Amino acid sequence: MMVRGETGAWFARAWRGVMVVGLACLGAAFVAGCEKQVMDTDIVVIGGAEVRAVVERGEVRPSGSGGVRLLDCRTADRFEQGRIPGSINFRAEQLRSGDAGARLKDANMLIVYGENPASGTAKALVKRLMALDYPRVRWYAGGYREWSSLKLPVEGRDAAAGEGGGPPAGEDDRR
Repeated sequence: MMVRGETGAWFARAWRGVMVVGLACLGAAFVAGCEKQVMDTDIVVIGGAEVRAVVERGEVRPSGSGGVRLLDCRTADRFEQGRIPGSINFRAEQLRSGDAGARLKDANMLIVYGENPASGTAKALVKRLMALDYPRVRWYAGGYREWSSLKLPVEGRDAAAGEGGGPPAGEDDRR
């Protein structure tokens, strides 16, 4: 049996507990909804000549601190077929992994590319990285198709076969 004073103390403790849980939930919802909005006009596009210069100067580093990370966001099969030298295959889903995210935070610049300028996957990854405040994110809109059409060096099966070039016309990274 509770005495009158104990009922009031119990109610106050219960109310404080409800308030703490409620504020924690409200705070979590606020943080989740506060991600920076990135517009298409915020994206910095980098051209093939600039990417070529970065590769030729040896600034591309797949891991470690500093340097430039070239992120190829195409499918793993397309990546294995051919890629810009030093690229890593990176999909947006990997941002959920703390290890993958840390590997990118150490870079001086991130250059994202897909198959071609119509690559929605590449553009979406650029916007996601920018929203998460990754450093100096750039979009190489010409992508692998432009790179290989310029007969620039490639890695992967295309290089082993002595070929450059992307997939047949009309295909992109949505396969």
